[in-house]
Amino acid sequence: MKKIIKQKGFTLVETLVAISILMISVTGPIYYASESLKAAVYARDQITAFYLAQDAFEQIRKIRDDNIYGPGPSWDVGLTGCQILCRVNTNGLFYSIDVVTPLNNENKYLYKNNTNGIYSHNTTNGTKTIFQRTVRIEPMDGDPSGSWDKATEMKVTVMVDWNSRGVSRNFTAYEFLRRLNK
Repeated sequence: MKKIIKQKGFTLVETLVAISILMISVTGPIYYASESLKAAVYARDQITAFYLAQDAFEQIRKIRDDNIYGPGPSWDVGLTGCQILCRVNTNGLFYSIDVVTPLNNENKYLYKNNTNGIYSHNTTNGTKTIFQRTVRIEPMDGDPSGSWDKATEMKVTVMVDWNSRGVSRNFTAYEFLRRLNK
């Protein structure tokens, strides 16, 4: 007589059930980790956009302050041609308002300088970023026609746009700057 030996182990069905349970228990944490990574990238880009807007405000404030405390004739020199849209640019030691005609999507992009890490519209020695920045400067009082003749205040609006993973994002901020007396 032959003796039948029963082997103890998992059947194919038991193995498939165990693998299914394992996959279900691992999928949830992987999904949430992926969503957290997306949120972190968005937060990083939003913080960068905020700082790029703040940089534009600081540059415009510096131009205004240099006009007020320098030998210039008026507080708004170099700021009045930007009522539609323009770019605020840094070129090393000085800042400038660039009124580019036409201002299109390509020349709105900011480039990050590979040497010093400064963002500007200068394409030399820079890497194109995902960020586009435009500025609008409007007189807020004085002549109702919107002229700068009697204006004592300006509204500065900075728009930063970027595209992250196929989704268009934007950040808009504004502040008011007043003419100061010497």
